[in-house]
Amino acid sequence: MINVLIKVPGKKPQVTEINPSLHVFQQIVGGYIEPICVDVSGITCYCNEFGKIQGLDPNFNLTMPDGTIIDIVCGTVVFFRINNNCEEVSLSADDIDYIKKWLSARSIRRTVRRRVSQ
Repeated sequence: MINVLIKVPGKKPQVTEINPSLHVFQQIVGGYIEPICVDVSGITCYCNEFGKIQGLDPNFNLTMPDGTIIDIVCGTVVFFRINNNCEEVSLSADDIDYIKKWLSARSIRRTVRRRVSQ
């Protein structure tokens, strides 16, 4: 079992304990997994590979160091750490704090617009 951080679009990230198997990761993201390297320290996340194509809600932006948005990640995402053997392992308390701050600068807050009949 490992500690991960799960980020659902429009909601605060939640720490949870999971069994790190392909099936469990696919269940969390709702489909095929695609890895995204958050930083060079080994913090990584999986998202749904077809999230945008399937029309899943936007979750957060991926940016360049200068703040330029290069992509939008859609759907539920699960964060974890990769060890030297390329295995998914638990996040530390410092990792969790780092990811929460990282997400707060990149999360997409959706507004609902109602169509007005004329």
